[in-house]
Order: sequence, then structure tokens, then C-alpha cells
Amino acid sequence: MEQSFYTELDGSAVLTCLVWGNEPPKEIVWTDKDQVEVEQDDNRIEMGHDTIKTGMNDVHLYTLKFVSLQQANEGQYTCYVKFEDDSDKSMVTEVNFIGTFHRYP
Repeated sequence: MEQSFYTELDGSAVLTCLVWGNEPPKEIVWTDKDQVEVEQDDNRIEMGHDTIKTGMNDVHLYTLKFVSLQQANEGQYTCYVKFEDDSDKSMVTEVNFIGTFHRYP
């Protein structure tokens, strides 16, 4: 399992959770810094899933995307993964907002 965070030129920010295995996990849950489950909101938050077939150990990619990263989005986000055998793992990513202030004459 691996988790990462990156920003894009359009101002969005993406958290990724990679899981390796022939079968996808039973369940993936993202939570915020208050351990509240994050839900899809088409105007603010998009969630996605893709599988990359490798022939041996497939890669299952889960994403949590902030359409426009805001200071309120700062904090720890956790990707909880539950496997078919009911074992589970979690990974934490820290989201930091760095904004700029432009002063116009």
C-alpha cells in the first residue's frame, strides 16, 4: 500500500491510495482530520478508482480530489482499506495549503 498527495496546475489537489493485489479491496474509506468520512461532492470533491492490470499483482488506484484546494481542506486524511479476508490497513497523508496573496495597486 502506498499513499501520496500532489497538486495540479488548475488548483486542484489529489490524494492517492495504491493497493496491490489480484482482487480489489472489499472497501475503501477516506476520512478527514476529524475522522469523518469524506463523501463525493461534484462541485468540491471527486472520488475515483482505476485498476491497472499487470498479469500478476494488479494495482488498484483510489483517488480523492479536491476540485479547488482551500485552506479549510488542510489536515490529515486517512485511507482505510478493508480486504476480502476482513484484514485492514490504513495510511495517513498530511494536506498543507500554501496560498499566495497578491496586492494590486
